[in-house]
Amino acid sequence: MNGLPGLTSRLRPAHARGLLIAGLLVSLIPLSRKTPKTQVLLLELPARFRETEGRVEVSWTREGDTEPLGGFTLTFPEGAPASLRREISAPDGKYRLEVSLEAVAKSPATSRVPAPVEITRELSLDGARVRVLLEDTPP
Repeated sequence: MNGLPGLTSRLRPAHARGLLIAGLLVSLIPLSRKTPKTQVLLLELPARFRETEGRVEVSWTREGDTEPLGGFTLTFPEGAPASLRREISAPDGKYRLEVSLEAVAKSPATSRVPAPVEITRELSLDGARVRVLLEDTPP
């Protein structure tokens, strides 16, 4: 025998609402892993691209996808810096980073210009800063 029948019938809707809300929150956890968040890339550029006008093109493709999720292009009229810090918006996960480095002669009389370089790196984004060394084999 239950001593307080009115009390249990009033608590039942509250318990049901609480279970419903808890169930919704638990079901959103997998979706939260796919939502974009700020990721920080620190790209370390080769020294030979620092003294000449150039361009850097970067794109990132999520593992399993065929199309890039995002990208950017930067030009450097006075030469590239030693490193580039860029904040991107992407969900956590494994990515293929494709970088194209191209130097441009400032004038036709400019002596040697480094050959364009295409670099691909596999990386994992998890919200922490990711340092990417873009040095390839020496020229």
